[in-house]
Amino acid sequence: MPIHACTLVSRSASAVLQHIENLAGRFTRQTLLFTLSPNVAATELSSIVSNVTALSNNSVGCLAAPTHGPDLITCSLAFFDADSCIPFRSTIAGTPIPQVGRWHSFRKKDESSDSLENVDWEDVWSRRTSTVPLPDELQGVDPADINAVIYFTDSSPQGLTTSLSQLPNAARLGLIATSTPFITGRPFTMLHNKDIYDSGAVGLALINRPRLTSTLDFLGLSALSEPMTVTQSEGNLVNTLDGRNPTQLLLDALNNKGMNVATSRWFKDEEQFYVVHGKRVYTITAGDPSRGTISLSGEDGPGVGTKVQFYARQKAHVHEIPDPSSSITFLVSEENKAVYQGDSGSGFVAASENGFVYGDHSICKVPGGVARLSF
Repeated sequence: MPIHACTLVSRSASAVLQHIENLAGRFTRQTLLFTLSPNVAATELSSIVSNVTALSNNSVGCLAAPTHGPDLITCSLAFFDADSCIPFRSTIAGTPIPQVGRWHSFRKKDESSDSLENVDWEDVWSRRTSTVPLPDELQGVDPADINAVIYFTDSSPQGLTTSLSQLPNAARLGLIATSTPFITGRPFTMLHNKDIYDSGAVGLALINRPRLTSTLDFLGLSALSEPMTVTQSEGNLVNTLDGRNPTQLLLDALNNKGMNVATSRWFKDEEQFYVVHGKRVYTITAGDPSRGTISLSGEDGPGVGTKVQFYARQKAHVHEIPDPSSSITFLVSEENKAVYQGDSGSGFVAASENGFVYGDHSICKVPGGVARLSF
Protein backbone atom coordinates (compact mmCIF):
# COMPACT_ATOMS: atom_id res chain seq x y z
CA MET A 1 0.00 0.00 0.00
CA PRO A 2 1.12 3.63 -0.28
CA ILE A 3 3.49 4.87 2.40
CA HIS A 4 1.24 7.92 2.65
CA ALA A 5 -1.96 8.88 0.83
CA CYS A 6 -4.45 11.71 1.22
CA THR A 7 -7.03 13.74 -0.66
CA LEU A 8 -6.98 17.44 0.19
CA VAL A 9 -10.24 19.34 -0.29
CA SER A 10 -10.36 23.08 0.35
CA ARG A 11 -11.85 26.36 -0.83
CA SER A 12 -8.45 27.96 -0.38
CA ALA A 13 -5.39 27.45 -2.55
CA SER A 14 -3.26 28.72 0.31
CA ALA A 15 -4.60 25.97 2.60
CA VAL A 16 -3.69 23.34 0.00
CA LEU A 17 -0.23 24.86 -0.35
CA GLN A 18 0.23 24.85 3.41
CA HIS A 19 -0.56 21.13 3.62
CA ILE A 20 1.85 20.42 0.76
CA GLU A 21 4.57 22.45 2.48
CA ASN A 22 4.05 20.38 5.63
CA LEU A 23 4.96 17.29 3.58
CA ALA A 24 8.10 18.82 2.08
CA GLY A 25 11.24 16.76 2.66
CA ARG A 26 9.41 13.75 4.12
CA PHE A 27 9.03 11.61 0.98
CA THR A 28 11.66 12.95 -1.42
CA ARG A 29 13.03 9.48 -2.25
CA GLN A 30 9.61 7.89 -2.72
CA THR A 31 7.54 7.92 -5.92
CA LEU A 32 4.56 10.27 -6.02
CA LEU A 33 1.22 9.77 -7.74
CA PHE A 34 -0.95 12.90 -7.77
CA THR A 35 -3.97 14.66 -9.25
CA LEU A 36 -4.97 18.31 -8.93
CA SER A 37 -8.16 20.09 -9.93
CA PRO A 38 -7.51 23.26 -11.95
CA ASN A 39 -10.38 25.33 -10.50
CA VAL A 40 -7.99 27.98 -9.15
CA ALA A 41 -6.36 31.11 -10.55
CA ALA A 42 -3.58 30.46 -13.07
CA THR A 43 -0.83 31.73 -10.74
CA GLU A 44 -2.11 29.55 -7.89
CA LEU A 45 -2.34 26.52 -10.17
CA SER A 46 1.28 26.98 -11.25
CA SER A 47 2.39 27.38 -7.64
CA ILE A 48 0.58 24.25 -6.44
CA VAL A 49 1.93 22.14 -9.32
CA SER A 50 5.48 23.35 -8.63
CA ASN A 51 5.20 22.56 -4.93
CA VAL A 52 3.62 19.14 -5.52
CA THR A 53 6.25 18.02 -8.03
CA ALA A 54 8.98 19.22 -5.63
CA LEU A 55 7.78 16.74 -2.99
CA SER A 56 9.47 13.84 -4.76
CA ASN A 57 12.35 13.20 -7.12
CA ASN A 58 10.02 11.01 -9.19
CA SER A 59 6.37 11.86 -9.79
CA VAL A 60 3.51 11.24 -12.20
CA GLY A 61 0.23 13.11 -12.19
CA CYS A 62 -2.45 14.97 -14.10
CA LEU A 63 -5.02 17.70 -13.83
CA ALA A 64 -8.35 16.14 -12.84
CA ALA A 65 -11.87 17.32 -12.05
CA PRO A 66 -12.83 18.53 -8.56
CA THR A 67 -14.60 15.84 -6.53
CA HIS A 68 -16.61 18.05 -4.17
CA GLY A 69 -18.02 20.61 -6.62
CA PRO A 70 -16.65 23.57 -8.58
CA ASP A 71 -15.93 25.73 -5.53
CA LEU A 72 -13.64 23.25 -3.78
CA ILE A 73 -10.09 22.42 -4.86
CA THR A 74 -9.11 18.74 -4.86
CA CYS A 75 -5.50 17.60 -4.59
CA SER A 76 -4.81 13.87 -4.16
CA LEU A 77 -1.39 12.50 -3.22
CA ALA A 78 -0.04 8.97 -2.82
CA PHE A 79 3.61 8.14 -2.11
CA PHE A 80 4.90 4.67 -2.97
CA ASP A 81 8.12 2.88 -2.06
CA ALA A 82 10.45 3.66 -4.96
CA ASP A 83 11.77 0.08 -4.91
CA SER A 84 8.33 -1.41 -5.55
CA CYS A 85 7.06 0.76 -8.40
CA ILE A 86 8.15 1.82 -11.87
CA PRO A 87 7.02 5.15 -13.34
CA PHE A 88 6.41 5.09 -17.08
CA ARG A 89 5.46 7.27 -20.02
CA SER A 90 3.43 5.85 -22.92
CA THR A 91 3.09 7.18 -26.47
CA ILE A 92 1.24 4.10 -27.74
CA ALA A 93 -1.40 5.29 -30.19
CA GLY A 94 -5.07 4.78 -29.44
CA THR A 95 -8.22 4.92 -31.53
CA PRO A 96 -9.54 8.25 -32.86
CA ILE A 97 -12.78 9.32 -31.20
CA PRO A 98 -15.77 8.35 -33.42
CA GLN A 99 -18.94 10.35 -33.88
CA VAL A 100 -21.18 9.21 -31.06
CA GLY A 101 -24.48 7.68 -32.09
CA ARG A 102 -23.54 7.05 -35.70
CA TRP A 103 -22.47 3.86 -37.39
CA HIS A 104 -21.56 3.89 -41.04
CA SER A 105 -22.12 0.57 -42.80
CA PHE A 106 -20.76 0.26 -46.30
CA ARG A 107 -22.39 -3.00 -47.26
CA LYS A 108 -25.73 -3.13 -49.00
CA LYS A 109 -28.85 -3.30 -46.84
CA ASP A 110 -29.81 -6.76 -48.06
CA GLU A 111 -26.34 -8.17 -47.44
CA SER A 112 -26.21 -10.72 -44.61
CA SER A 113 -24.42 -9.78 -41.39
CA ASP A 114 -23.66 -13.40 -40.50
CA SER A 115 -20.01 -12.96 -41.38
CA LEU A 116 -19.62 -10.34 -38.66
CA GLU A 117 -21.67 -12.25 -36.12
CA ASN A 118 -19.46 -15.31 -36.51
CA VAL A 119 -16.17 -13.47 -35.98
CA ASP A 120 -14.13 -14.83 -33.06
CA TRP A 121 -13.41 -11.48 -31.39
CA GLU A 122 -11.30 -13.10 -28.67
CA ASP A 123 -8.98 -14.37 -31.38
CA VAL A 124 -8.93 -10.96 -33.09
CA TRP A 125 -7.95 -9.17 -29.88
CA SER A 126 -5.39 -11.79 -28.86
CA ARG A 127 -3.63 -11.31 -32.18
CA ARG A 128 -3.79 -7.54 -31.80
CA THR A 129 -2.42 -7.72 -28.26
CA SER A 130 0.68 -9.60 -29.38
CA THR A 131 1.65 -6.72 -31.69
CA VAL A 132 1.54 -3.93 -29.06
CA PRO A 133 4.68 -3.75 -26.89
CA LEU A 134 4.66 -2.54 -23.32
CA PRO A 135 5.87 1.02 -22.55
CA ASP A 136 9.66 1.22 -22.67
CA GLU A 137 10.16 1.39 -18.90
CA LEU A 138 8.26 -1.88 -18.39
CA GLN A 139 9.90 -3.97 -21.11
CA GLY A 140 12.74 -5.19 -18.90
CA VAL A 141 10.41 -6.40 -16.16
CA ASP A 142 8.97 -9.90 -15.87
CA PRO A 143 5.26 -9.33 -16.68
CA ALA A 144 4.31 -11.76 -13.90
CA ASP A 145 5.98 -9.50 -11.34
CA ILE A 146 3.72 -6.52 -12.06
CA ASN A 147 0.76 -6.56 -9.69
CA ALA A 148 -0.99 -3.33 -10.61
CA VAL A 149 -0.84 -0.44 -13.07
CA ILE A 150 -2.29 2.99 -12.27
CA TYR A 151 -2.18 5.56 -15.05
CA PHE A 152 -3.46 8.89 -16.36
CA THR A 153 -4.22 9.13 -20.05
CA ASP A 154 -5.70 11.13 -22.88
CA SER A 155 -9.05 10.17 -24.42
CA SER A 156 -7.59 7.44 -26.65
CA PRO A 157 -6.10 4.81 -24.30
CA GLN A 158 -6.94 1.75 -26.42
CA GLY A 159 -3.36 1.05 -27.51
CA LEU A 160 -2.09 1.22 -23.94
CA THR A 161 -4.91 -0.93 -22.53
CA THR A 162 -4.22 -3.52 -25.22
CA SER A 163 -0.52 -3.46 -24.33
CA LEU A 164 -1.19 -3.80 -20.58
CA SER A 165 -3.47 -6.80 -21.15
CA GLN A 166 -0.24 -8.82 -21.51
CA LEU A 167 0.28 -8.55 -17.74
CA PRO A 168 -1.27 -11.73 -16.26
CA ASN A 169 -1.34 -10.66 -12.59
CA ALA A 170 -1.90 -6.93 -12.83
CA ALA A 171 -5.00 -5.01 -11.79
CA ARG A 172 -5.25 -2.04 -14.16
CA LEU A 173 -6.89 1.29 -13.47
CA GLY A 174 -6.67 4.45 -15.58
CA LEU A 175 -8.15 7.94 -15.29
CA ILE A 176 -8.82 10.01 -18.39
CA ALA A 177 -7.38 13.42 -17.50
CA THR A 178 -9.80 16.34 -17.32
CA SER A 179 -10.08 18.57 -20.41
CA THR A 180 -7.85 21.66 -20.09
CA PRO A 181 -7.79 23.53 -23.45
CA PHE A 182 -9.05 26.76 -21.86
CA ILE A 183 -6.90 26.36 -18.75
CA THR A 184 -3.43 25.34 -19.89
CA GLY A 185 -3.87 25.54 -23.66
CA ARG A 186 -3.51 21.74 -23.86
CA PRO A 187 -6.33 19.24 -24.50
CA PHE A 188 -5.12 17.28 -21.44
CA THR A 189 -2.39 18.04 -18.93
CA MET A 190 -0.27 15.16 -17.62
CA LEU A 191 3.03 15.43 -15.79
CA HIS A 192 6.06 13.20 -15.34
CA ASN A 193 8.58 14.94 -13.08
CA LYS A 194 9.13 18.33 -14.71
CA ASP A 195 7.82 17.29 -18.14
CA ILE A 196 4.28 18.20 -19.24
CA TYR A 197 2.37 16.16 -21.84
CA ASP A 198 -0.90 16.76 -23.67
CA SER A 199 -1.27 13.25 -25.14
CA GLY A 200 -0.38 9.65 -24.42
CA ALA A 201 -0.22 8.54 -20.80
CA VAL A 202 1.87 8.51 -17.63
CA GLY A 203 1.60 6.02 -14.80
CA LEU A 204 3.05 3.66 -12.22
CA ALA A 205 3.51 -0.11 -12.33
CA LEU A 206 3.53 -1.69 -8.85
CA ILE A 207 5.77 -4.75 -8.56
CA ASN A 208 6.53 -7.60 -6.16
CA ARG A 209 3.64 -7.03 -3.78
CA PRO A 210 0.62 -9.12 -2.72
CA ARG A 211 -2.17 -9.39 -5.25
CA LEU A 212 -4.37 -6.30 -5.13
CA THR A 213 -8.15 -6.15 -5.30
CA SER A 214 -9.89 -4.03 -7.91
CA THR A 215 -13.64 -3.37 -8.08
CA LEU A 216 -16.05 -1.60 -10.43
CA ASP A 217 -19.44 -0.32 -9.28
CA PHE A 218 -22.21 1.89 -10.64
CA LEU A 219 -23.97 3.86 -7.94
CA GLY A 220 -27.46 5.26 -8.28
CA LEU A 221 -28.57 2.91 -11.07
CA SER A 222 -31.91 1.09 -10.76
CA ALA A 223 -33.20 -1.70 -12.99
CA LEU A 224 -36.17 -0.94 -15.23
CA SER A 225 -36.60 -4.31 -16.93
CA GLU A 226 -35.95 -8.01 -16.74
CA PRO A 227 -33.01 -9.40 -18.77
CA MET A 228 -33.54 -9.43 -22.55
CA THR A 229 -31.51 -10.88 -25.42
CA VAL A 230 -30.01 -8.76 -28.19
CA THR A 231 -31.38 -10.32 -31.38
CA GLN A 232 -30.15 -7.75 -33.91
CA SER A 233 -27.43 -5.10 -33.59
CA GLU A 234 -24.84 -3.25 -35.60
CA GLY A 235 -22.01 -1.20 -34.17
CA ASN A 236 -23.44 1.01 -31.45
CA LEU A 237 -27.02 0.42 -32.58
CA VAL A 238 -29.38 -2.11 -31.02
CA ASN A 239 -32.12 -2.92 -33.53
CA THR A 240 -34.12 -5.59 -31.71
CA LEU A 241 -34.35 -7.11 -28.21
CA ASP A 242 -36.11 -10.47 -27.94
CA GLY A 243 -37.11 -9.83 -31.55
CA ARG A 244 -39.02 -6.70 -30.57
CA ASN A 245 -38.73 -2.92 -30.88
CA PRO A 246 -36.21 -1.85 -28.16
CA THR A 247 -37.40 1.75 -27.98
CA GLN A 248 -40.96 0.64 -27.36
CA LEU A 249 -39.71 -1.88 -24.79
CA LEU A 250 -37.99 0.96 -22.93
CA LEU A 251 -41.15 3.07 -23.05
CA ASP A 252 -43.16 0.14 -21.71
CA ALA A 253 -40.63 -0.40 -18.91
CA LEU A 254 -40.85 3.27 -17.94
CA ASN A 255 -44.64 3.20 -17.95
CA ASN A 256 -44.62 0.05 -15.80
CA LYS A 257 -42.53 1.97 -13.27
CA GLY A 258 -45.03 4.83 -13.34
CA MET A 259 -42.58 7.22 -14.95
CA ASN A 260 -44.58 8.06 -18.10
CA VAL A 261 -41.61 9.73 -19.76
CA ALA A 262 -42.33 11.36 -23.13
CA THR A 263 -39.81 10.55 -25.84
CA SER A 264 -39.34 14.26 -26.59
CA ARG A 265 -37.67 14.79 -23.19
CA TRP A 266 -36.00 11.42 -22.64
CA PHE A 267 -32.47 12.67 -22.75
CA LYS A 268 -32.96 16.25 -21.55
CA ASP A 269 -34.39 16.28 -18.07
CA GLU A 270 -33.98 14.40 -14.80
CA GLU A 271 -33.31 10.83 -15.94
CA GLN A 272 -30.53 9.06 -17.81
CA PHE A 273 -31.09 5.61 -19.33
CA TYR A 274 -28.69 2.75 -19.92
CA VAL A 275 -28.31 -0.71 -21.41
CA VAL A 276 -26.38 -2.87 -18.95
CA HIS A 277 -24.53 -6.14 -19.61
CA GLY A 278 -22.63 -7.38 -16.55
CA LYS A 279 -20.11 -4.65 -15.75
CA ARG A 280 -20.55 -3.00 -19.14
CA VAL A 281 -22.87 0.01 -19.04
CA TYR A 282 -23.89 1.80 -22.24
CA THR A 283 -25.62 5.19 -22.20
CA ILE A 284 -28.71 5.35 -24.43
CA THR A 285 -28.24 8.48 -26.54
CA ALA A 286 -31.23 8.27 -28.88
CA GLY A 287 -34.30 6.21 -29.65
CA ASP A 288 -37.28 6.31 -31.99
CA PRO A 289 -40.44 4.29 -31.23
CA SER A 290 -41.42 4.13 -34.91
CA ARG A 291 -38.06 2.82 -36.11
CA GLY A 292 -37.28 0.94 -32.94
CA THR A 293 -33.48 1.22 -32.96
CA ILE A 294 -31.72 2.69 -29.95
CA SER A 295 -28.30 4.30 -30.21
CA LEU A 296 -25.64 3.77 -27.54
CA SER A 297 -22.62 5.84 -26.58
CA GLY A 298 -19.28 4.71 -27.97
CA GLU A 299 -18.31 2.91 -31.13
CA ASP A 300 -19.75 -0.50 -30.33
CA GLY A 301 -22.47 -2.11 -28.24
CA PRO A 302 -23.54 -5.53 -26.99
CA GLY A 303 -23.48 -8.19 -29.68
CA VAL A 304 -26.21 -10.55 -30.81
CA GLY A 305 -27.00 -13.11 -28.13
CA THR A 306 -25.95 -10.86 -25.24
CA LYS A 307 -28.23 -10.61 -22.22
CA VAL A 308 -28.96 -6.99 -21.27
CA GLN A 309 -31.26 -4.93 -19.05
CA PHE A 310 -32.54 -1.36 -19.08
CA TYR A 311 -31.44 0.81 -16.15
CA ALA A 312 -32.16 4.41 -15.12
CA ARG A 313 -30.36 6.97 -13.00
CA GLN A 314 -31.39 10.37 -11.70
CA LYS A 315 -28.94 13.02 -12.84
CA ALA A 316 -28.84 14.76 -9.45
CA HIS A 317 -26.86 12.22 -7.47
CA VAL A 318 -23.87 12.48 -5.13
CA HIS A 319 -21.76 9.37 -4.65
CA GLU A 320 -21.75 7.71 -1.27
CA ILE A 321 -18.76 5.48 -1.85
CA PRO A 322 -17.39 3.04 0.72
CA ASP A 323 -14.54 4.20 2.92
CA PRO A 324 -11.79 5.12 0.41
CA SER A 325 -8.97 4.67 2.93
CA SER A 326 -6.11 2.45 1.74
CA SER A 327 -7.32 2.60 -1.86
CA ILE A 328 -7.03 4.45 -5.15
CA THR A 329 -10.54 5.50 -6.20
CA PHE A 330 -11.54 6.98 -9.57
CA LEU A 331 -14.96 8.56 -10.18
CA VAL A 332 -16.85 9.88 -13.19
CA SER A 333 -17.65 13.54 -12.54
CA GLU A 334 -20.45 15.75 -13.81
CA GLU A 335 -20.00 19.39 -14.79
CA ASN A 336 -20.44 21.85 -11.92
CA LYS A 337 -21.60 19.12 -9.53
CA ALA A 338 -20.14 17.41 -6.51
CA VAL A 339 -19.66 13.70 -7.18
CA TYR A 340 -18.40 12.77 -3.75
CA GLN A 341 -18.97 14.03 -0.23
CA GLY A 342 -17.06 13.04 2.83
CA ASP A 343 -13.59 12.67 4.26
CA SER A 344 -11.17 10.62 2.20
CA GLY A 345 -9.11 9.71 5.26
CA SER A 346 -5.91 8.06 4.04
CA GLY A 347 -7.29 7.38 0.57
CA PHE A 348 -6.64 8.78 -2.90
CA VAL A 349 -9.81 9.97 -4.67
CA ALA A 350 -9.79 11.51 -8.16
CA ALA A 351 -12.47 12.27 -10.75
CA SER A 352 -12.86 13.22 -14.40
CA GLU A 353 -15.76 14.15 -16.62
CA ASN A 354 -13.97 12.14 -19.32
CA GLY A 355 -14.26 8.90 -17.33
CA PHE A 356 -11.89 6.11 -16.42
CA VAL A 357 -10.66 2.77 -17.74
CA TYR A 358 -11.10 -0.38 -15.68
CA GLY A 359 -9.04 -3.40 -16.74
CA ASP A 360 -9.66 -4.26 -20.38
CA HIS A 361 -12.97 -2.42 -20.48
CA SER A 362 -13.64 0.52 -22.75
CA ILE A 363 -13.80 4.03 -21.27
CA CYS A 364 -16.50 4.36 -18.60
CA LYS A 365 -18.23 7.76 -18.69
CA VAL A 366 -21.33 6.76 -16.77
CA PRO A 367 -22.01 9.12 -13.83
CA GLY A 368 -22.02 7.00 -10.71
CA GLY A 369 -19.15 4.87 -12.00
CA VAL A 370 -16.61 4.06 -9.27
CA ALA A 371 -13.42 2.08 -9.86
CA ARG A 372 -11.21 1.15 -6.90
CA LEU A 373 -7.83 -0.44 -6.33
CA SER A 374 -7.60 -1.61 -2.71
CA PHE A 375 -4.38 -2.42 -0.86
